[in-house]
Amino acid sequence: MTVTIARRLQYAAFGGPEVLDVVEVPLPEPGPGQVRVRIHAAGANGLDSKMRRGLFAPGQEAPVEPQPLGLEVAGVIDAVGPGVTQWKLGQPVLGRTAQPDAVATHTLASADDIVAKPAFLTFEQAAALPVAAETAYRTLRELGLRSGQTLLVHAAAGGVGLMAVQLAHAWGATVIGTAGEANHAYLRELGATPVTYGDGLADRVRAAAPQGVDAVLDASGRGVLPLSVELAGSPDNVITIADLDAARHGVRFSQGSLPLPQVWADVLPLIEDGRLRMPIEAVFPLEEAADAYRRLDGGHLRGKIVITAAPTLDPALRAVLDAANQPGVPPLNELPVPVAREASEQMVAALAGEPAAVARMEEAVADGVPVRLYWPEGEGPHPVLIWIHGGGWVLGNVAGTDVTARDLSRLAGCLVVSVD
Repeated sequence: MTVTIARRLQYAAFGGPEVLDVVEVPLPEPGPGQVRVRIHAAGANGLDSKMRRGLFAPGQEAPVEPQPLGLEVAGVIDAVGPGVTQWKLGQPVLGRTAQPDAVATHTLASADDIVAKPAFLTFEQAAALPVAAETAYRTLRELGLRSGQTLLVHAAAGGVGLMAVQLAHAWGATVIGTAGEANHAYLRELGATPVTYGDGLADRVRAAAPQGVDAVLDASGRGVLPLSVELAGSPDNVITIADLDAARHGVRFSQGSLPLPQVWADVLPLIEDGRLRMPIEAVFPLEEAADAYRRLDGGHLRGKIVITAAPTLDPALRAVLDAANQPGVPPLNELPVPVAREASEQMVAALAGEPAAVARMEEAVADGVPVRLYWPEGEGPHPVLIWIHGGGWVLGNVAGTDVTARDLSRLAGCLVVSVD
């Protein structure tokens, strides 16, 4: 049968992480211009917590209906909507979701707001980038930051803060960053001058930047706007992404977003040459997402919190995979083609079945290895062949859906084909 159920994190009342639950929901279907992504990892962001606490719905105790969370993902395309021609099934991607529902097993995304995942990034690393990279890039452009100027970043060790510090440094600016003592050495490695929070902050910033501060990015939302306006000389030189009292101080609250491909064109080269990187503070599985948000809400992070939604296997498929990984079984890429083919034929004979015709093919990347997945007609059971680097091995007769077989292949890091 076809998989029709996804799992997602949601809340039915406003409050702390204790209101979060993982529930089953219908599998989303992509509309025109959309793709569906089988999520491998999602980034957790401060905006998620603000929404969960009801800060955008004053006076309400609960949303009208249960609400999901999450804005950014990395995963593999497993369905495309009408009119989508630039993406294919099986392509690893990263990007922002069409709705705030990234902490899940599946989500929909605009085909124009995702980019191909570089092979050198893990899914966890990739999921930590979309929101922080776009927000930092956009806000620094809105501030008009130029080479030779001095930028003050509040919450410099958080996701957006770290991106802003590194982008500004790469663009030739002097960077001052507020952060806890534990992150000062790391900020120095990135080219910033760290200063601590608390009483006397203005004096510490002036001492670190006697030339003055030209622009301020507030990513903390912890009451630093009056001080920031004083240091920068005008509210026009200050932007916040976290303080909802921005208008009271004449400061811009930056929201909205740029198309991710536009940002990626400038950011990716910096990631490739090592000038831009995002540390992962912690990784949590989907079932422990509430703990992930407790960690996020506690603050004092270095980088991002990531939540993973690894493909799940039923016990029978798990046993098949485990049997193939027993000691003494040759590594898949060391089997010569004739040996692999002979083993395949023996297995097909033992199963007393003929392989089905190939119904479709998709390209994918499994553990960094480009592969092709060939799907047999019908729902099975079918012989499943692991094939990688010119060698192969039959795992067994797997009775399952195409989605299950695909998840099995990605977990194994191998190619699933019908036996030819």
